[in-house]
Amino acid sequence: MRTLLLLASLAGVASADAHMKPGSYPEKAAIWKKLAVRDVALGTELAKVAGFTCGPDPASQGFSTYRHTCVKFLDERCTGRPSKIHHIRASPDVPAGQGCFMDEGSGGTYLDRKLTSPPLSYVSVVVTDTSAPVVYEVNYTFAKDVLTDDSNLGKALIAKFGKPTSTNPPIGMSWTAGDVRLSAGCGTTEGPTGEYCSLQVSDTALLDSERSIQKELDDAQVKKNAPPPPKL
Repeated sequence: MRTLLLLASLAGVASADAHMKPGSYPEKAAIWKKLAVRDVALGTELAKVAGFTCGPDPASQGFSTYRHTCVKFLDERCTGRPSKIHHIRASPDVPAGQGCFMDEGSGGTYLDRKLTSPPLSYVSVVVTDTSAPVVYEVNYTFAKDVLTDDSNLGKALIAKFGKPTSTNPPIGMSWTAGDVRLSAGCGTTEGPTGEYCSLQVSDTALLDSERSIQKELDDAQVKKNAPPPPKL
């Protein structure tokens, strides 16, 4: 299931005639670009994000969540294996056969139907639940390291993103710029489940803004398509 499937399913959120145009945010463009993760910047239209596998609209499957997610597996074990993503209710819902799979609801990853701990390396994007979805969150998981100013990972993050707003060595760093937050975490839980690092950048205000644009368009469509008034 590819990007076009998600685009088609998300369009069902609004009237077929109410295909919105994403908002313009010139005041955020520079920080979105600076804090891009794996070359994916916040505010990017889903149609322009290449190489990701997307699942069906969770609402169409009876789930209440709005977190429509697409994934690109980077783990070498996924080379040559199909990639899939959707919500599951129980383990039997995991796709049969070989493949790399993400449970869209929990973020858990599976290799050949077996839950992986730590998770497979991947990049995922979460997009707005509008008829023209845009990225408002990016997640990236990779091999465990330590997060200090002088560690290899810490130096690389500071070189790319600048001095962090806050630090929690050796497991955390974060950057905040207005509505945008970038956080890095490594080994945040003890044991095998914590043997990885993650980056997440998000702008939930973007989600709220895009929803407002969609609602205004939908309200206008309701008025436009209203039946003629009765004889008074």
